[in-house]
Amino acid sequence: MPTCVIGIDLGGTQLRAVLADREGTILQQVRMPTASAAGPAAVVAQIVTCVEQLQAWLTPEDTLLGIGVGAPGPVEPQHGIVFYTPNMRGWVDVPLSERGRAEATIASTRLRDYRVNVCFTSMLMRAMETAVICLTECDEICDGKIPVFKHAADDPNWHGWDKYDGDPSLELPIFPTPALDERHYGDLQGLNKAETAAKFGAEQVHEWRRSFSTRPPGGESLEDTMKRTVPFFRDRIMSHIKHGDNVLVSAHGNSLRSIIMDVEQIPGDEIVKLELGTGVPIVYEMDQTGQVLKKEILNT
Repeated sequence: MPTCVIGIDLGGTQLRAVLADREGTILQQVRMPTASAAGPAAVVAQIVTCVEQLQAWLTPEDTLLGIGVGAPGPVEPQHGIVFYTPNMRGWVDVPLSERGRAEATIASTRLRDYRVNVCFTSMLMRAMETAVICLTECDEICDGKIPVFKHAADDPNWHGWDKYDGDPSLELPIFPTPALDERHYGDLQGLNKAETAAKFGAEQVHEWRRSFSTRPPGGESLEDTMKRTVPFFRDRIMSHIKHGDNVLVSAHGNSLRSIIMDVEQIPGDEIVKLELGTGVPIVYEMDQTGQVLKKEILNT
């Protein structure tokens, strides 16, 4: 057996561990439900068990280079505590993490060959941060203009004192709107997968997360989210596309799924399976009717 490493993926509902060679070929693997409800000590005991099971495959001549553990968020190194990292962020207004800012910077470099005329974001801080990073890390994207947050004239937050529309030759407008906010997770909001599984049961949580029309308690289904995002897309965003503008949309997994569902005419039972990579822009070239002429995923 070649020189090996052990990698552990500590998820909220599943714990996966693999023994691999230096080329990344998986030689053995162990998988089990994460004992989140039993507390941290039980989870640590599971990790030890996984390592022992994989080490049992090694011979005295084999070399174990190291063991790596991936946790669902930043870890405080002295005590091994995972910082607050909700999977069900929803409308919880958390800022971008360091990783999120890095991914937004990568997205900016991938968009450097495009010139943006107008930007729409949700009202949530992480989407607005992403938009600003994307527009400013590569000067070419703004074509020398300054990104400026603005209210539309028909926005209920638009006031008499902000009548100045700016100079379109100098400014690139960013319009925040609640229509693009993430799906509201109701009673699940602000929790992570382990907490929701312990409270409601893993199967029930999976149903709420991956069903098109089923709502979590007090929250929205993906269908509900679509009912606010798609009309806004068809009215406001498409009006700019028909005018010939290049539009940047900075939003969230479910609000973007809703728009993609409409643009690509994907059925509801299929759209819930669509995974969107963070920091990976999707570029659609459309005609004035909204027909997609070309789609490109900028993942390199």
